[in-house]
Formats: sequence, structure tokens, C-alpha cells
Amino acid sequence: MKIAIVGAGGVGGYFGARLAVSGEEVHFIARGAHLEAIQNNGLQIYSTNGDILVKPARATSDPAAVGPADLVIVAVKLWSTEQALRDAAPLVGPNTAVVSFQTIRQAAHAGWCSADRRGDRETGSDPP
Repeated sequence: MKIAIVGAGGVGGYFGARLAVSGEEVHFIARGAHLEAIQNNGLQIYSTNGDILVKPARATSDPAAVGPADLVIVAVKLWSTEQALRDAAPLVGPNTAVVSFQTIRQAAHAGWCSADRRGDRETGSDPP
């Protein structure tokens, strides 16, 4: 299965690495220094479920270079999801499944469900 991971940080990197060592064809979409580190050193995961080193790792900043995938996992911070989905368009073909992983911490950071929103619920005002 050809899998593209958009956002190879903590969440995307973990799941992408697990899929890669299980034999799937995983392509990591990353940028900047993180991309360079993956290209030069591979992707290292330290976990209580077992450490992993994916080296060499397929990594690029250009989704078009990967082309359509069977599965696209979008694992970016909440506020980057909309742009990441637009950027991921070249990865999506007629039979591609797209999954977006978000964490509650990311949602809380964006102000959607943080404890300080309780006052808004009590007064009836809408969250952002």
C-alpha cells in the first residue's frame, strides 16, 4: 500500500514509521530542517512499544513528486490542517482514503476546548 504522511512530526512520524517497518511504502511530506534531518538521518522513533529507525526514509517537501497514494494521513497541528489538505491535493486519486489525526492538546491550544472556555459556555457566547 502506498501511504503519504503529511506532517512527519510526533503523530505522523510515529504512525508513518510503524507502517514503514511493517512493509508499507510510506512517503513523508515534511519541510525545512525536519525534512533535511529525515533525508540525512532517517526517521527515529523511541517508544515503549519498541524503538524504530526508518532509514532510508522516503521524504520530500513536494507532494506532486509522490503522486496519488492509496492512503493519505494528515497529521499537522490543528491550525495548519486546512492548508495541509490543499497542499495534499496531488496525493489524492479517485480511490485514495484521507484521514486527519488531531490531538485534544492541539484543539485546546487553538482555544476550542480549553478550560478557560467554561465561562463562554456559562454565558452562552459562541466559542471561536
